[in-house]
Amino acid sequence: MTVEFRDGQTVAYSPPAHTGDPRYKACADHHTACDCREAWLNEEINEYRSGHDRYHRAIREILADHDPFDDDMQPRCRCTGCQILQRVYQIEELEARSKAKAKAQPRPEDGWPF
Repeated sequence: MTVEFRDGQTVAYSPPAHTGDPRYKACADHHTACDCREAWLNEEINEYRSGHDRYHRAIREILADHDPFDDDMQPRCRCTGCQILQRVYQIEELEARSKAKAKAQPRPEDGWPF
């Protein structure tokens, strides 16, 4: 990765991937995007991704032989796992409709007030 500064200077840089990186402990000049913050953030992101992957794997295994929706995407199975999946689908559909509706609304001529 290359970091470019406002004056045009560029520096090759690879942020620490986790808090076990020696740069994490060596960081004494705390500032935005300093090594300790980069290490902490990257570690947090990796932990969230790992948890996300575990949850999805568990859901796929539990619901492997279930058919939560019929051909018209109406709820079919009423077990707890299928109800959770059906609810997630409903929320995603509502969010998608809301975004589509917001995009379809015309913008004011003078722009948004924010």
